[in-house]
Amino acid sequence: MAPSSTAADTTYKLVNVVSDAGDMSESVDASFHSVDADRLRRRLKYFFMNPCEKFRAKRKVPWKLFLQLVKVVLVTWQVNEWFTLLVEQFHQFAVFSSLFITRYSN
Repeated sequence: MAPSSTAADTTYKLVNVVSDAGDMSESVDASFHSVDADRLRRRLKYFFMNPCEKFRAKRKVPWKLFLQLVKVVLVTWQVNEWFTLLVEQFHQFAVFSSLFITRYSN
């Protein structure tokens, strides 16, 4: 008949396995921390680059920048058109008021 293990013996084995794994995980964690720190450092450096530096780093066209520039041009054109329309309406009002109101007599 096989000898039965006691609860204390099982606990001792589990503690040894965990402590051995803990020693190994500390060395593995140290290497992962340096990799994580390096990855985070590179991501932050890329995040704070201007669009020209990002283009040099990854050779990707900054399409979002171009989209923003197109939006600025379109909004500027719309404001200009609105202002000219407003000025034309003011001139029409001045002309019609001078034609009809000044000649009006009771």
